[in-house]
Amino acid sequence: MKKWLLAIIFILSIFIISFLNYRFGYKSGSENTLGLLRGAFVLELVALDNIQNNNVSEGIEKIETSFYSTAVILLESPKWSNSSPVEIFIPELIEYRKKFASSQSEWTPTEKRLEELLAQWKEKHNEK
Repeated sequence: MKKWLLAIIFILSIFIISFLNYRFGYKSGSENTLGLLRGAFVLELVALDNIQNNNVSEGIEKIETSFYSTAVILLESPKWSNSSPVEIFIPELIEYRKKFASSQSEWTPTEKRLEELLAQWKEKHNEK
C-alpha cells in the first residue's frame, strides 16, 4: 500500500511540475512575442512618420531594419525556415537585397547574419 501511495504522489508531482513548466514557458514565449511586436510597432510608426514628412530614405531604412530582423528570426528557426510562406518569398528577398542593399562595409550585424542565412538557403536549394 505504501508503495502505491508513493507512486501516486510521484506521478502527481510530475504532472504538477509539467503543468507549471508548460504555463511558465507559454507565458515567457508570449512575453517575447509581445516584446518583438512592441519594437515593430515603434519602428513602423517612426518609419511612417519619416515617409509622411518626405524623409522617404530614412523611413525605408527603418522598415528594412524591422524586416531584416524578422527575416533572421524566421530563417534561424527550424520550425519556420522551411515553412511554405517563408520559402516562397526568400528568392524575392534575395533579389531585393541585390538591388537595394547598402555596400557590405555598411551592413549591420543583422544584415550580415541575414546574408549568411540566405547563402545557406541558396546552397541548400542550389541557387546562384
